Amino acid sequence: MRVAVFLEEDYTFTFGMLEALIPRLRSGHEVAGVVAFPNRLTRHQGIGIYRKYVEVFGFAVFMRLACKTIAGRLRRLSNVILGKSACWTFAGLCTSRGVPYLHSRDPNGEEVVAWVKDRRVDVVLAFVGYILKQHILAAPRVCVINKHAAILPASRGVFPVFWSLLHDEPVGVTIHKVDERIDAGEIVLQKVYEKRKDWSVWDYYQLVYSEAPDLIVESLALLESGGRRPVADRPSPSYRGLPTRQDYLEFRGRGFSFV
Repeated sequence: MRVAVFLEEDYTFTFGMLEALIPRLRSGHEVAGVVAFPNRLTRHQGIGIYRKYVEVFGFAVFMRLACKTIAGRLRRLSNVILGKSACWTFAGLCTSRGVPYLHSRDPNGEEVVAWVKDRRVDVVLAFVGYILKQHILAAPRVCVINKHAAILPASRGVFPVFWSLLHDEPVGVTIHKVDERIDAGEIVLQKVYEKRKDWSVWDYYQLVYSEAPDLIVESLALLESGGRRPVADRPSPSYRGLPTRQDYLEFRGRGFSFV
């Protein structure tokens, strides 16, 4: 199948995932291209995302997140300088792999829809915080699929690992078809992770993104065969938006950590 990737330029988790995903996809599929969009957290973009993190999680957590992100970028840059890696940016990664790479303002834009149709994309892999509309959902010949870090239908929405821990729901990942409802499309594959008392939300996301390439490839095989692999006992449906400061204080009070 011809596969396109929609993403936001997140160097914390998404860059490493894409680096591993491209060769995995090429083992049985064709990568039509990667399209990057501005980072988005519900209605927040740009500096508004940072303000929201500080408001909810506090300055100390924000600084720990920033330090981890900066340290990761510096490691990648040093690997390029030392000749251990060929690139440290998304554009460089795609160029080094011979994959078309472009930016766009909105995945629902007409130029993106035309791009998907013109390249006869079968499946779009969406790693974005945008709500996708019907015209882009109908553009690929098969479907759009998404990775969601929860066992759907529980913890639809944002920060699913945070909410799964707070509400004592299973922590895991779901690969599902995208429709106009939020995180409510047909489930293709699910995997539950064992909970660990010493793990933070950050640790769980590292696990989810490290396993995402294999789960995506397995999901594409299920799409081709018509198979599905949901978990047997799924939690009750729930939808949750951005946590408040009080939600975070309750989270901390129960012994959990964000980073």
